[in-house]
Amino acid sequence: MNTETSATASSTPPECPYDANNSTTTTANETNPKRRQRWLFSNHEYPSNQMRNPQQRKPLSTTRLESTIPRTAPEDSAPASSCRGQESDALEGGEGKGQNWVYPSEQMFFNALRRKGYTHINEEDMKAVVAIHNTVNERAWRQVLDWECDLHPDTCADVKLAFFKGKPKDLSPKARFKNWIGYTLPFDRHDWTIDRGNGELVRYVIDFYNGKQVPGMPASVFIDTRPALDSVTSVFDRFRMFMRRRGIFASSPSDDDRKDGGRSP
Repeated sequence: MNTETSATASSTPPECPYDANNSTTTTANETNPKRRQRWLFSNHEYPSNQMRNPQQRKPLSTTRLESTIPRTAPEDSAPASSCRGQESDALEGGEGKGQNWVYPSEQMFFNALRRKGYTHINEEDMKAVVAIHNTVNERAWRQVLDWECDLHPDTCADVKLAFFKGKPKDLSPKARFKNWIGYTLPFDRHDWTIDRGNGELVRYVIDFYNGKQVPGMPASVFIDTRPALDSVTSVFDRFRMFMRRRGIFASSPSDDDRKDGGRSP
Protein backbone atom coordinates (compact mmCIF):
# COMPACT_ATOMS: atom_id res chain seq x y z
CA MET A 1 0.00 0.00 0.00
CA ASN A 2 1.25 3.47 -0.87
CA THR A 3 0.03 6.84 0.23
CA GLU A 4 1.26 10.40 0.31
CA THR A 5 0.83 12.65 3.31
CA SER A 6 1.34 16.38 3.21
CA ALA A 7 1.73 18.66 6.20
CA THR A 8 3.34 21.89 7.21
CA ALA A 9 6.62 20.97 8.85
CA SER A 10 10.35 21.09 8.47
CA SER A 11 12.26 18.33 6.70
CA THR A 12 13.28 16.67 9.96
CA PRO A 13 12.92 12.88 9.57
CA PRO A 14 10.01 11.33 11.46
CA GLU A 15 10.70 8.83 14.21
CA CYS A 16 8.85 5.87 15.65
CA PRO A 17 5.84 6.17 17.93
CA TYR A 18 6.67 5.97 21.61
CA ASP A 19 5.12 4.18 24.53
CA ALA A 20 3.87 5.73 27.74
CA ASN A 21 4.89 5.54 31.38
CA ASN A 22 2.00 4.90 33.71
CA SER A 23 3.10 5.25 37.31
CA THR A 24 -0.29 4.07 38.57
CA THR A 25 -0.15 0.70 36.82
CA THR A 26 1.79 -1.99 38.66
CA THR A 27 3.31 -4.68 36.46
CA ALA A 28 6.17 -7.13 36.58
CA ASN A 29 8.22 -4.70 34.52
CA GLU A 30 7.81 -1.91 37.06
CA THR A 31 8.86 -4.12 39.96
CA ASN A 32 11.73 -5.82 38.13
CA PRO A 33 14.38 -3.44 36.69
CA LYS A 34 15.97 -6.18 34.57
CA ARG A 35 12.65 -6.91 32.86
CA ARG A 36 12.16 -3.19 32.35
CA GLN A 37 15.50 -2.87 30.57
CA ARG A 38 14.75 -5.88 28.33
CA TRP A 39 11.46 -4.25 27.29
CA LEU A 40 13.11 -0.88 26.72
CA PHE A 41 15.84 -2.19 24.48
CA SER A 42 13.58 -4.67 22.65
CA ASN A 43 12.38 -1.52 20.87
CA HIS A 44 15.88 -0.02 20.71
CA GLU A 45 14.73 3.05 22.60
CA TYR A 46 16.37 5.11 25.30
CA PRO A 47 14.79 5.85 28.67
CA SER A 48 12.42 8.78 28.93
CA ASN A 49 13.87 12.27 28.70
CA GLN A 50 11.52 15.19 29.28
CA MET A 51 14.29 17.38 30.72
CA ARG A 52 15.25 20.66 29.10
CA ASN A 53 18.24 20.25 26.79
CA PRO A 54 21.37 22.25 27.73
CA GLN A 55 21.47 23.68 24.18
CA GLN A 56 17.80 24.62 24.24
CA ARG A 57 16.83 28.29 24.03
CA LYS A 58 13.06 28.15 24.65
CA PRO A 59 10.77 25.88 26.68
CA LEU A 60 8.99 23.07 24.84
CA SER A 61 5.78 21.24 25.60
CA THR A 62 5.99 17.94 27.47
CA THR A 63 2.41 16.98 26.56
CA ARG A 64 2.04 13.70 24.66
CA LEU A 65 -0.78 12.56 22.41
CA GLU A 66 -2.20 9.06 22.28
CA SER A 67 -2.12 7.39 18.87
CA THR A 68 -4.79 5.17 17.37
CA ILE A 69 -2.23 2.36 17.19
CA PRO A 70 -3.08 -0.41 19.69
CA ARG A 71 -0.18 -2.01 21.50
CA THR A 72 0.42 -5.44 22.91
CA ALA A 73 1.39 -5.99 26.51
CA PRO A 74 5.10 -6.76 27.02
CA GLU A 75 6.04 -10.42 27.32
CA ASP A 76 7.30 -9.88 30.84
CA SER A 77 4.27 -8.03 32.14
CA ALA A 78 1.72 -9.46 34.55
CA PRO A 79 -0.81 -12.05 33.31
CA ALA A 80 -3.02 -10.95 30.43
CA SER A 81 -6.16 -11.11 32.57
CA SER A 82 -4.90 -8.26 34.76
CA CYS A 83 -2.61 -6.24 32.49
CA ARG A 84 -3.34 -6.73 28.81
CA GLY A 85 -4.42 -3.46 27.28
CA GLN A 86 -2.89 -1.31 30.02
CA GLU A 87 0.28 0.71 29.92
CA SER A 88 2.98 -1.44 31.43
CA ASP A 89 6.13 0.64 31.39
CA ALA A 90 8.00 3.40 29.60
CA LEU A 91 9.91 3.40 26.36
CA GLU A 92 10.13 7.17 26.34
CA GLY A 93 8.28 8.31 29.44
CA GLY A 94 5.20 10.50 29.77
CA GLU A 95 1.75 9.92 31.19
CA GLY A 96 -0.20 6.71 30.63
CA LYS A 97 -2.86 7.09 27.97
CA GLY A 98 -4.61 3.73 27.86
CA GLN A 99 -3.99 0.78 25.59
CA ASN A 100 -2.51 2.57 22.56
CA TRP A 101 1.01 3.68 21.76
CA VAL A 102 1.74 7.26 22.78
CA TYR A 103 3.65 9.77 20.69
CA PRO A 104 6.64 11.79 21.95
CA SER A 105 6.25 15.31 23.26
CA GLU A 106 7.96 18.27 21.65
CA GLN A 107 10.61 18.13 24.37
CA MET A 108 11.25 14.42 23.86
CA PHE A 109 11.48 14.86 20.11
CA PHE A 110 13.93 17.73 20.44
CA ASN A 111 16.11 15.72 22.84
CA ALA A 112 16.00 12.66 20.58
CA LEU A 113 17.10 14.66 17.54
CA ARG A 114 19.92 16.23 19.51
CA ARG A 115 21.01 12.81 20.73
CA LYS A 116 21.10 11.56 17.14
CA GLY A 117 23.34 14.40 16.03
CA TYR A 118 20.89 16.83 14.44
CA THR A 119 22.24 20.29 15.30
CA HIS A 120 20.32 22.59 12.95
CA ILE A 121 16.95 22.25 14.67
CA ASN A 122 14.89 25.04 16.14
CA GLU A 123 12.47 24.94 19.03
CA GLU A 124 9.98 26.87 16.91
CA ASP A 125 9.77 23.93 14.48
CA MET A 126 9.00 21.25 17.05
CA LYS A 127 5.22 21.70 17.09
CA ALA A 128 5.00 21.21 13.33
CA VAL A 129 7.61 18.43 13.33
CA VAL A 130 5.72 16.43 15.97
CA ALA A 131 2.45 16.99 14.10
CA ILE A 132 3.80 15.60 10.82
CA HIS A 133 5.52 12.75 12.66
CA ASN A 134 2.21 11.72 14.22
CA THR A 135 0.31 12.07 10.95
CA VAL A 136 2.85 9.97 9.05
CA ASN A 137 2.72 7.19 11.63
CA GLU A 138 -1.09 7.17 11.60
CA ARG A 139 -1.04 6.83 7.81
CA ALA A 140 1.51 4.02 8.03
CA TRP A 141 -0.70 2.17 10.51
CA ARG A 142 -3.70 2.63 8.22
CA GLN A 143 -1.70 0.98 5.45
CA VAL A 144 -0.88 -1.94 7.73
CA LEU A 145 -4.59 -2.33 8.46
CA ASP A 146 -5.37 -2.16 4.73
CA TRP A 147 -3.15 -5.20 4.19
CA GLU A 148 -4.42 -7.06 7.21
CA CYS A 149 -8.14 -6.42 6.72
CA ASP A 150 -8.01 -7.16 3.02
CA LEU A 151 -6.04 -10.39 3.27
CA HIS A 152 -6.73 -11.58 6.83
CA PRO A 153 -10.22 -10.30 7.75
CA ASP A 154 -10.72 -12.90 10.48
CA THR A 155 -7.95 -11.39 12.63
CA CYS A 156 -8.14 -7.76 11.47
CA ALA A 157 -9.95 -6.50 14.57
CA ASP A 158 -7.27 -7.95 16.86
CA VAL A 159 -4.17 -6.55 15.14
CA LYS A 160 -1.79 -4.65 17.44
CA LEU A 161 1.68 -3.20 17.08
CA ALA A 162 3.99 -5.38 19.16
CA PHE A 163 7.31 -3.60 18.61
CA PHE A 164 9.20 -1.56 16.07
CA LYS A 165 12.64 -0.46 14.98
CA GLY A 166 13.90 2.50 13.01
CA LYS A 167 16.41 1.45 10.33
CA PRO A 168 17.17 4.63 8.35
CA LYS A 169 20.54 3.32 7.11
CA ASP A 170 19.30 -0.13 6.03
CA LEU A 171 17.83 -0.02 2.54
CA SER A 172 15.14 -2.57 1.78
CA PRO A 173 15.55 -4.66 -1.39
CA LYS A 174 12.58 -2.84 -2.93
CA ALA A 175 14.11 0.56 -2.19
CA ARG A 176 17.40 -0.55 -3.72
CA PHE A 177 15.65 -1.78 -6.86
CA LYS A 178 13.60 1.40 -7.23
CA ASN A 179 16.74 3.48 -6.85
CA TRP A 180 18.47 1.34 -9.48
CA ILE A 181 15.73 2.17 -12.01
CA GLY A 182 15.84 5.88 -11.23
CA TYR A 183 13.76 6.60 -8.12
CA THR A 184 15.12 8.53 -5.15
CA LEU A 185 16.09 6.71 -1.97
CA PRO A 186 13.80 6.80 1.08
CA PHE A 187 14.89 9.14 3.85
CA ASP A 188 13.81 6.69 6.55
CA ARG A 189 12.73 3.12 7.13
CA HIS A 190 10.79 1.47 9.94
CA ASP A 191 10.22 -2.20 10.63
CA TRP A 192 6.97 -2.71 12.53
CA THR A 193 6.11 -6.14 13.94
CA ILE A 194 2.42 -6.71 14.52
CA ASP A 195 0.57 -9.31 16.55
CA ARG A 196 -2.52 -10.68 14.83
CA GLY A 197 -4.04 -11.51 18.19
CA ASN A 198 -3.53 -15.24 17.78
CA GLY A 199 0.16 -15.28 18.67
CA GLU A 200 1.29 -14.82 15.06
CA LEU A 201 3.87 -12.06 14.65
CA VAL A 202 4.29 -10.44 11.23
CA ARG A 203 6.96 -7.93 10.29
CA TYR A 204 6.12 -5.00 8.01
CA VAL A 205 8.68 -2.87 6.17
CA ILE A 206 7.80 0.81 5.81
CA ASP A 207 9.82 3.10 3.54
CA PHE A 208 9.36 6.88 3.81
CA TYR A 209 10.11 9.03 0.76
CA ASN A 210 10.05 12.76 0.18
CA GLY A 211 6.84 13.23 -1.79
CA LYS A 212 5.84 15.65 -4.49
CA GLN A 213 5.55 19.23 -3.38
CA VAL A 214 1.99 20.41 -2.84
CA PRO A 215 1.17 24.14 -3.10
CA GLY A 216 0.92 25.60 0.38
CA MET A 217 2.46 22.49 1.96
CA PRO A 218 6.25 22.73 2.35
CA ALA A 219 6.61 19.06 3.32
CA SER A 220 5.16 15.93 1.71
CA VAL A 221 5.84 12.30 2.60
CA PHE A 222 5.21 9.23 0.45
CA ILE A 223 4.79 5.99 2.43
CA ASP A 224 5.32 2.48 1.09
CA THR A 225 4.14 -0.25 3.49
CA ARG A 226 4.21 -4.02 2.88
CA PRO A 227 4.90 -7.28 4.70
CA ALA A 228 8.56 -8.28 4.81
CA LEU A 229 9.50 -11.19 2.57
CA ASP A 230 10.59 -13.34 5.49
CA SER A 231 7.91 -16.05 5.50
CA VAL A 232 5.91 -18.10 3.03
CA THR A 233 2.69 -16.44 4.21
CA SER A 234 4.05 -12.95 3.68
CA VAL A 235 5.39 -13.81 0.22
CA PHE A 236 1.96 -15.17 -0.70
CA ASP A 237 0.30 -12.04 0.72
CA ARG A 238 2.52 -9.83 -1.41
CA PHE A 239 1.55 -11.87 -4.47
CA ARG A 240 -2.15 -11.73 -3.64
CA MET A 241 -2.07 -7.95 -3.14
CA PHE A 242 -0.15 -7.51 -6.39
CA MET A 243 -2.88 -9.42 -8.23
CA ARG A 244 -5.73 -7.60 -6.49
CA ARG A 245 -4.36 -4.20 -7.38
CA ARG A 246 -4.55 -5.27 -10.99
CA GLY A 247 -8.13 -6.42 -10.65
CA ILE A 248 -7.33 -10.12 -11.03
CA PHE A 249 -8.47 -11.06 -7.52
CA ALA A 250 -11.52 -9.48 -5.94
CA SER A 251 -11.15 -7.57 -2.68
CA SER A 252 -12.28 -9.05 0.57
CA PRO A 253 -16.01 -8.66 1.33
CA SER A 254 -14.99 -7.36 4.75
CA ASP A 255 -13.58 -4.13 3.29
CA ASP A 256 -16.77 -2.16 3.82
CA ASP A 257 -17.00 -3.36 7.40
CA ARG A 258 -13.41 -2.24 8.02
CA LYS A 259 -14.02 1.18 6.53
CA ASP A 260 -17.08 1.68 8.70
CA GLY A 261 -15.68 0.31 11.95
CA GLY A 262 -11.89 0.28 11.64
CA ARG A 263 -9.64 1.81 14.27
CA SER A 264 -7.87 4.20 11.95
CA PRO A 265 -9.15 7.77 11.55
